[in-house]
This record gives sequence, C-alpha cells and structure tokens, in this order.
Amino acid sequence: MGVCAASDGYNTDAPTKQNLLCDGRSAVDVIRQSPDLRRKKRRKFGVNLAAKDHKKDSAPWVPNFRVLAQNRAKMRVVLALDTSQRVGAGWLGARDAIFRLLEHMQDSIEFGVVTFDASGARVAAPPTGVRRDNRAGLLGRVPHRLSADRAGCAACAMEKALGMAQSDGGVVIMVSGSPMEDKRLRALIRNVRETATPVFHVAFNADSAAPAGIVRYGRQFLIPAAGETSSVLRKLSKIFLNILGLVGGPDIWQSHRSAMIWKGREIRGTFRVEESLRANLWIVLTSEFKEDVESFEITSPSGIR
Repeated sequence: MGVCAASDGYNTDAPTKQNLLCDGRSAVDVIRQSPDLRRKKRRKFGVNLAAKDHKKDSAPWVPNFRVLAQNRAKMRVVLALDTSQRVGAGWLGARDAIFRLLEHMQDSIEFGVVTFDASGARVAAPPTGVRRDNRAGLLGRVPHRLSADRAGCAACAMEKALGMAQSDGGVVIMVSGSPMEDKRLRALIRNVRETATPVFHVAFNADSAAPAGIVRYGRQFLIPAAGETSSVLRKLSKIFLNILGLVGGPDIWQSHRSAMIWKGREIRGTFRVEESLRANLWIVLTSEFKEDVESFEITSPSGIR
C-alpha cells in the first residue's frame, strides 16, 4: 500500500523513506498526530472526535506547509591562476599550495579554477562542490606546466573569475605574475565596487600587484617568485589558509616552524606542542625533494608513534 494508506493497510516494514523518517507511521498517521490537528480538532480533516470536543465559534484550521530545498554551498571560491612564464620557478610551489588549500576546504564550499596566459582566460574547472572523494580530481584540473607565453592577460582572468563568483556569491583568489591592463581596470574596479566581491590577490612581482580598487573588499599579498620552491609553498600555503579563515572557513594557525638540514641518511628534529594545541593538529613536511622521502615519522616523548 502507499504511504498515505490507513494504519490497518499500511506496510510498516517496507524499506521506504517514509518509514525511516517517520518511525514506521503512514502519512495519515503523522497528520492525525500533528499538534496542530489535535489542537484544532477539526472533523473535516478525517479525525473522528466526539461532538463535545468541538467549539462552534472556533476559527477554521489553516494548515502550514514547509518546503525543504536542497542545501546550497555556503561559499564559492574561484581561483584564477597565471600560467605564463611570469610566474617562473614559483609555479611548483604554487601548485602544491593549491593542494593544501583543497585539503583544508570544507565540503560545503564550491571551488572553481580559471587559468590564463597571453591567449586569454579559460575555465579549467567549473564551480564544483568540494568533497572528500573529488579533491584530487579538482587538483588535476590545474595545469602541471606553464605555457610558453611571456605574460598573461590578468584582466581577462579577473573578469571571468568575478562573473563566476558573483553568480552565487563568493570570493576570488588570484595568483599572478602578470600586470593588469590599464584600459580594463576602470570597468573591473566598478564591478568589484558594485557587487562587493572580496578579491584576494597574490602577486609574484611588484609590478603585478593589483590596484587598491580591485582588493577593496579583500587583501593584497606579495611573494617573490625567485625564491626556492619550498619557500613559495610555505608562504603561499599560509596565505591560502589565512584567506579561508577570513571568509568563514576553518581558522588554522601556524604554531611552530623549523628548518632541517640534510646530514646523511636521516633528518631529525624536535619540537614541542602545548597541551591546548594538540587537538586538530596538522603536521606538514615541506621539501623540494619530496619524491625522495621514503617515510615521515612522528614520535611523542612517551615513545608513541
């Protein structure tokens, strides 16, 4: 029988959502036991009540309907990446930092990627809800190598990224080594001002920094691309986590950092973590030669691994 059948004809053992959500009761039983219906005690809705329980002057019962819509993402993050040669040696560190960004994103976030070079901007990954099983796939949309172009059209990418972020409310994170074209700046600044879109801009060169009007609701960061890969990775990862905290994501703070020097077959080091910081603790190993790392072991003072 259907979910609206009477109690005597309803299959309470059927593996339906009705039985799971309503403890084996049919829709009719749920309606009959509704506080609103019992309070108003109206015969017209199929409840057999004694005549003495009705008041002649009682107002008609007005049912309340509630529609549950699919839960939408709380936030949309659009990442715009410069894939031209202006990024230089910092690209490897930047790509690893993007992996860390995805690892710390909440499942409720939608993540999209725009890449750009001299030929223009293109959508590498449309806004997609981040899940535990698709983070690696989203990272795979980020190019492994830079293009041969000497510079990228940063203004093209900003325009496309703003459009993607504003369609459902969100933020833009741009990582660029290319300056924006002056002829497009006025329109982009007006767009940011009218939509109040937070833009966080990470520049690899001083001349590629975004104008104040672009980062009006966000922030500007500068990382020298000429630094070592591990340095770029460390700094950019810290920036990404800082941005996530600013826009409502997880609040993650770095409590300790130590540099280890290769002295043979093993690299050893010691650090302490306060008792209050040991919950939800992340330990990250950063190395330019991560392919050569065979194992990474953490041992507590008590000897527990």
